[in-house]
Amino acid sequence: MRRTRVAAAGVLLVCGLLVLAITSASHPAPASAAAAAPTVTTGSPSSVGQSSATASGTVNPNGQSTSYYFKYGTTTSYGLQTTPAGAGSGTGTVAVHQTLDGLTPNTTYHYQLVATSSAGTTTCTGQLTMSHNGTTIAQRGYSIAPDSGGFQNMELNSTGQNELKSNGVFHLLAVTVTAAQTGGQTSSWVIHLARWVWH
Repeated sequence: MRRTRVAAAGVLLVCGLLVLAITSASHPAPASAAAAAPTVTTGSPSSVGQSSATASGTVNPNGQSTSYYFKYGTTTSYGLQTTPAGAGSGTGTVAVHQTLDGLTPNTTYHYQLVATSSAGTTTCTGQLTMSHNGTTIAQRGYSIAPDSGGFQNMELNSTGQNELKSNGVFHLLAVTVTAAQTGGQTSSWVIHLARWVWH
């Protein structure tokens, strides 16, 4: 029996990723009648030196006693974090920053601002769209906890499945993935999808 698989694609999202001096992202909390988790916006770095940099951002405690810290490292797995600090319990945004020390010169670092309170931890939400030649072939909303790894499965719509079917076996179909974070940054990148056949 011969079958062709064309069902879905996986996309790795990095919630709150900020590459030093390049991009930033924000992480609104989901709206609810109960106390809301804090919201954060990761800002641009400053005072970038040979072995240190200042990570910055804003935190809205949403009325709950809130602490924050920055995760950072040479990959999106981070591996290091700053000492937690207080952001208060107000309902407005508070500018925050911490110094990242012991950095290796001429190395790209990634960092993410995380805030937590009794109401929860910052969550990244938004819309994920996959398109080929300007036509949407997959779309879904997402909600990602900061330590979840951010992997999202997407099922191709019928147009996407037909595009992939018409692509030769073991050939790659270039698609544009766009992640639009709620109230924040929109990022796009190109990935390549393959179809495969087994007997």
